[in-house]
Amino acid sequence: MRLNNFIIQELVSENAYELLGEQSLKLLNLDLIKDIDKFVSELKLNTNCESVLINNWFWNGSYSQSGFRESSSKVGSIKSQHRYGNAFDLKFVGITLDEALEYLLTNQNNYPAITRYELLAYTRSDNKYGGWLHLDGKESGYSRLYGYRP
Repeated sequence: MRLNNFIIQELVSENAYELLGEQSLKLLNLDLIKDIDKFVSELKLNTNCESVLINNWFWNGSYSQSGFRESSSKVGSIKSQHRYGNAFDLKFVGITLDEALEYLLTNQNNYPAITRYELLAYTRSDNKYGGWLHLDGKESGYSRLYGYRP
């Protein structure tokens, strides 16, 4: 699978990539990844978004658990969608979280595999990116993108 905005290392933990390499894609909801990649491409084309980051451990950064998390991870809930390859935390450069979320909500029909965003993660601002936008593909029971509190 070819992505326009991400490399595999951004989508999985360092341990998962070291163990499985390119095969670590099999751990992920590929429909969700395709829609997130499409969302980022359109966001960069239609806004001032410069780039979007998920994990950056591959470049010696501090983020390694913003995509797939193995079951032994101490980060987050044991039932987190990250553990199923079904959630990703996006950090934006060039636009605010408000702008990113507004674009997503306005154009949500273009990204049917993105079903939920986490309201708690959206409000966090304890990193240099001004927070992150948690997106996942868990069935919500709603026909529209659903904002939830864990």
